[in-house]
Amino acid sequence: MNDAKRREMAHYHEQCLLGSLLVFQPAFDEIAEVEPAHFACPRHETIFATVREMYETGRHIDTATLLDRLSSRPDFDDLNRDNYLSRMFDVVPNGAHAGSYAKIVRTNWLRRETVRRARELVTEVESADDVEIATALEKHLGQLADAATPVQHVEMKDLLLTVMDDIQKRRKTQSGVGLKTGFVKVDQHLIGLRPGELIVIAARPACGKTAFILSMSHRVAASDSPVMFFSLEMSAQEIGERLLSIASGVNGMHLKSGNVNEAESDKLLRAASKLQVMPLTIDDNASLKVHRIASICRRLKRKSGLGLILIDYLQLIEPDNRRDPREQQVSQTTRALKKLAKDLGVPVVVCCQLNRAIELRTDKRPKLSDLRESGAIEQDADVVAFLHRPEVYDPADRPGECDLLIEKNRRGPTGRITLSWRAETTQFDDGAERMGPRDL
Repeated sequence: MNDAKRREMAHYHEQCLLGSLLVFQPAFDEIAEVEPAHFACPRHETIFATVREMYETGRHIDTATLLDRLSSRPDFDDLNRDNYLSRMFDVVPNGAHAGSYAKIVRTNWLRRETVRRARELVTEVESADDVEIATALEKHLGQLADAATPVQHVEMKDLLLTVMDDIQKRRKTQSGVGLKTGFVKVDQHLIGLRPGELIVIAARPACGKTAFILSMSHRVAASDSPVMFFSLEMSAQEIGERLLSIASGVNGMHLKSGNVNEAESDKLLRAASKLQVMPLTIDDNASLKVHRIASICRRLKRKSGLGLILIDYLQLIEPDNRRDPREQQVSQTTRALKKLAKDLGVPVVVCCQLNRAIELRTDKRPKLSDLRESGAIEQDADVVAFLHRPEVYDPADRPGECDLLIEKNRRGPTGRITLSWRAETTQFDDGAERMGPRDL
């Protein structure tokens, strides 16, 4: 079929869909996935948007009311050329086939969108390197895949069969427990990290965000679950040194200064031999966008599997558009990270910087309103936990202890878990006995 014939057929199917909807407006409820932009003909796009708005606001729709609704538009004469609107009601005898026409209209739009994005891609990669080409390709393919995904519904009877079947499987295998972080009390409280979850670990600078997720990455990788660690602030060299300090127990300052004795050198060698076989991958690119993070994670999952994604930290992720308001940038980022977690079926743990409001309060314990751009972060996260080390503000206040304050937990209770903190190795461990329901 040549291009002219294809355009003619697309125009005809759009007319059929519009005619079906004009004759039988309740058919709108069956074609929720169709949008005005899916029409190739601008006139059809305007008519569809107008009729849908009339239907959704409960207005009666016939030739007269539609003409009246559109008559105030400056392009009305073009819209109604040759009594086009009146004739539209006579295109099809009834609305029974609206769903079939809608499917054809969406398919035609997807073909056009694929061609359009292919042309955009050619322009984008004209002077790009291989990494930028791969990233751009994955971005466009991902957006097309999202657009092609139909609206999905499930009836309660089918949903309950699936839920009951899953419960029985969990009962037999205990598979309801998510990925273990290696922190016993954290795993007991959260029942592990679930696939598809977005977990936010927030704190003020120097309270141990990076140390906490590094300790977590070491424990998870040691259990043979593949980990992807994105460090937008620290270099891979620094991350490697910290992991060696954690795994060996050797004072981190000794590693930095090179003042390592023979016994410590032996510990480092043993720790290095264990670390090098762990499924832990580190990316220290300081200027990553979310779609690039997603691209790396998808490839890693295809290549060797993926159990956990860790990102240090949220506010350093490059926005798609720097001109957008900061709150909008963060909102788009957190939503994209949540989508990444769901798409890959992997928990995503991301560190987050808190604002300075804590410093102005007598009570230094963080709360949800302390999150920078808190609305979007709090909304998209499944779990929000704060690290609070009292000794940061008063060296005599519970030295060596850190509270993990779980302020949001979609699947369970909030509360406080107390961990131990080893400053010499920047390491967290299961520590003091404080753990229980929220009593803050």
